[in-house]
Amino acid sequence: MKENLEMSKEFEPGKSLIGSFATHDDNSPMSNGGVPYCNMTTGVQMTLPMTNPYYVTGFESGDRYIYPYKNTIAEKSMTDNNVRHVNPQWVDIFNLSRKPAGENPEIGDYMTAMSKIRNNYADVITKGSYIPLEVENNKDDKIIAYARYYNGKTLLAVANKDVNSKQIGKIKIPGLKPMEDLKDLCPSYGILSGYSARKNAVEVNLGPARFHLFEINTPNIEKDAKEVYKQNI
Repeated sequence: MKENLEMSKEFEPGKSLIGSFATHDDNSPMSNGGVPYCNMTTGVQMTLPMTNPYYVTGFESGDRYIYPYKNTIAEKSMTDNNVRHVNPQWVDIFNLSRKPAGENPEIGDYMTAMSKIRNNYADVITKGSYIPLEVENNKDDKIIAYARYYNGKTLLAVANKDVNSKQIGKIKIPGLKPMEDLKDLCPSYGILSGYSARKNAVEVNLGPARFHLFEINTPNIEKDAKEVYKQNI
């Protein structure tokens, strides 16, 4: 993310990236951690700078892209091979495949909710600075933490990359007051997390693959932070 933001200064203003955790060359997100993983990646895509969220059809319902016609013979082919080749749990773009399916429409509901949040904080997310935050007791880098800041408003994004276990850590946030009321803006899912404000920090006990977003009162965070990155807008 840091490299992308720095690189944006070499081009005309307003350039952005496509953010996606699944394309036709990737396993179904469901295979990486089920519904919680899908939701966590949605939260990250919706809040990173210079990123346009991108989803392969079927993601919103939890499709695992498992096709029963693997290695069967096709009557017609647009290639030189009539044997249907399918990569397990990959989106099939080479055969005349079935419509996308899945048994978890709550993923689509979460996408919709996060899209509304993104719209509500459009200036902060599309124009604001990106401030990576240090996390104590995060030796395996399982906890993602960053702030987005614009015109006095700060969003704190926190995610647990571990799809199997809770992760405990202390996120350093310059200027945060211990009486800060942390209200998660995102819909809840999966195993519950715990979090509490401290002086210049938030202590977290994150459920597997959980994503959280908070609006916090840190008007001087850009001045006090060790690293601040801005997109060429």
